[in-house]
Amino acid sequence: MLFNSVEYIFFFLPFVFFTTFFLNRRRHFTAAKIFLILASLFFYAWWNPVYLPIMLGSILFNYFFSLGIQQYKSKTLLALTLVGNVGLLVYYKYADFLIENFNAVFGTQFSLLHLLLPLAISFYTFQTIAYQVDCYKGIAKNRNFIDFALFISFFPQLIAGPIVHHKELIPQLNQPELKRLNAENIARGILLFVIGLAKKVLVADSVSVMVAQGYANTSALSGTEAWMTAFAFIIQMYYDFSGYSDMALGAARIFNIHLPINFNSPYRATNLQDFWRRWHMTLSQFLRDYIYIPLGGNRKGFARQLLNSFMVFFIGGLWHGAGWLFAIWGIMHGLGMAAVGLWRKYVSIPLPKFLGWLLTLLFWTVSMVFFRAPTMADAENMLSKMFNVHSFALPQLVDGQHFLFGNRTWDSALLLLILAAGALGFTLYRNSNEIVERFRFTKTTAVLIALLLLATIGNLTKISEFLYFQF
Repeated sequence: MLFNSVEYIFFFLPFVFFTTFFLNRRRHFTAAKIFLILASLFFYAWWNPVYLPIMLGSILFNYFFSLGIQQYKSKTLLALTLVGNVGLLVYYKYADFLIENFNAVFGTQFSLLHLLLPLAISFYTFQTIAYQVDCYKGIAKNRNFIDFALFISFFPQLIAGPIVHHKELIPQLNQPELKRLNAENIARGILLFVIGLAKKVLVADSVSVMVAQGYANTSALSGTEAWMTAFAFIIQMYYDFSGYSDMALGAARIFNIHLPINFNSPYRATNLQDFWRRWHMTLSQFLRDYIYIPLGGNRKGFARQLLNSFMVFFIGGLWHGAGWLFAIWGIMHGLGMAAVGLWRKYVSIPLPKFLGWLLTLLFWTVSMVFFRAPTMADAENMLSKMFNVHSFALPQLVDGQHFLFGNRTWDSALLLLILAAGALGFTLYRNSNEIVERFRFTKTTAVLIALLLLATIGNLTKISEFLYFQF
């Protein structure tokens, strides 16, 4: 079920909200948690029921192993659990990729498995891995199956994050405040949800048409059109994924649950390290705590620090998808982070903020060509056009309202939308979370929120899935 669907907005979310608080008001607190678990499983199975047994198996497997790890502090149990979780992810997500490359290297002809990728497996697997490691360290001490099952399956964060740690959710499940209606949380949660929905429907989905057209016909693009396509994609990606995160945090907030923020104005970052502190923050935190630090972090010398950082981004690239395009994207960011580290250590001259911002944005735009391109040939076409000065040309105006883009006529208003969206994403002082926390509710602002919601709902003519659903 999609956050931007009529079923979710008008039926599922209101029904789950009212039923949960009805049970809490009757002091059926355990029943309310069980209902939330069942509702979350229904939400998950709506997409494809075939995926549900895999997630249920993961929940049961990790719960029972966590009990043993907590009791015995056994490295063997921890290792078995990690092998089980990573093995599940590798089998469903990377099996065909590994077989293809094995066949290419050794000339074999093993058949591909053509497995369906279970929805959200990358997210809930990382969440369970973090939980098991924290159980071994004695940080996580939960033994309640209902709380654990809700921690993994809670529907606002289930499909595409944020990646939630046990300490960020499980303690909230037993606070008295969770069981009572909170008007402020409801109001701010609805506002955050509406902002996220508007990001997705009004901006990301509008820009996505141009992105799809550009990447479907890379050989026909001019240099200018290639840059427009690449720029349009970073706009689409930001508004799509941050919009999803806003809706996730907003939906959780009306249940009095505070999920961790996943975006903090990343397109205002002035260097790549700053960028990754702001973009997909819960993934960055996971990679730092459970890969970078265990590899040695910065404790074993500068060269080892650079290597550890490179490995983190290479793994992060492959986490996004089983393909060499994602690997190249991760390698680029690993090398970019190394370049930032080398500059700081050996040059020690801070770049002017504007120049740092511009270089960071350009690097991100170019790297995302590998993230979005359907094939390596398309990525090569895009980059060759983007960096060939002889291929640049202004968009060809067909009449006063349209221009030719990739051999197709487009409404010129779309170009203005892209530029406006980009300007807002780069220069707006407050991001959505800051807006919500500082928002003052009045009759006027309530009307404005209602109008934004109506405008967004009026554009729900074509429901599209979120980009991060494929990861």
